[in-house]
Amino acid sequence: MTVSTLVLGTFDGVHRGHQALIERAGAFAGPVIACTFSTPPAAFFKQNVKLLTTAEEKTALLKAYGADEVFMQVFDEKKAAVPAEEYIGWLCQRFRPQTIVAGFDHTFGQKAKGNCILLKQLGEKYGYQTEIVPPVLDLRQRVISSTGIRSALYSGEVETAALLLGRSYSVCGPTVHGRHIGQSIGFPTVNTCVPEEKLIPQRGVYATICRLGGRLYKGMTNIGVNPTVTSEEKLSVETHLLGFRGDVYGKKAVVSFLKKIRDEKKFSSVEALKRQLSEDALLINAYIRTLQET
Repeated sequence: MTVSTLVLGTFDGVHRGHQALIERAGAFAGPVIACTFSTPPAAFFKQNVKLLTTAEEKTALLKAYGADEVFMQVFDEKKAAVPAEEYIGWLCQRFRPQTIVAGFDHTFGQKAKGNCILLKQLGEKYGYQTEIVPPVLDLRQRVISSTGIRSALYSGEVETAALLLGRSYSVCGPTVHGRHIGQSIGFPTVNTCVPEEKLIPQRGVYATICRLGGRLYKGMTNIGVNPTVTSEEKLSVETHLLGFRGDVYGKKAVVSFLKKIRDEKKFSSVEALKRQLSEDALLINAYIRTLQET
């Protein structure tokens, strides 16, 4: 059987800490196999945890950062009941790893009783070497974590989230017909249908980059309920593509958040909203142009 290296983790967000695991695993022999779950155990137990990455996004990112294979499991009641040693034994029987790589705080098995100490001990039994990767710290010397990234996004701090992720946070989905409010006031928008389990940043207006149909566009994205023109409370992610006109419905859009420009607010009139949107567009254009020039 081919020698392999397993790297264990929930990998929600595939942030800089996760990337360090994949990079370290690449130093050992054989293909790197990332063993993970379609949803983190925390989401299974708490039920209200929104994901930084869907299963599809997680798979693509893990491979982009160096994993040769992704072994994606479903975390359910049955998986939650597997004792820690039995879980590692099952992985070893399936993959025969020469090395298992994990983060300093990785836990596994029933009631998360498995930890790095146990992982090393089991290595002697099952014949693999263990590599424990220390934490990756942010500029304030805090451990980079998915929880910290969620907190930043819920506060609209997408620039902070980008530093922790190593890339801009993004949402993706097909473009769908909305209420056509933007078109009626001269700012047509692309309405992105975001998966229900995916975390959407704080309400507001953002400078974004939108990948659509193989091309990149500067975007002005509003996350909110459009309180000036409707009384509905339906949250939407709508992007006005600066300098673009055309029919894009049905195409997949990837919206990457660069900077929050302002909070969502209710204006006194549609004309006041239009004036603000014009100012927002100018500001966003200038901001993205500055980024592109640096």
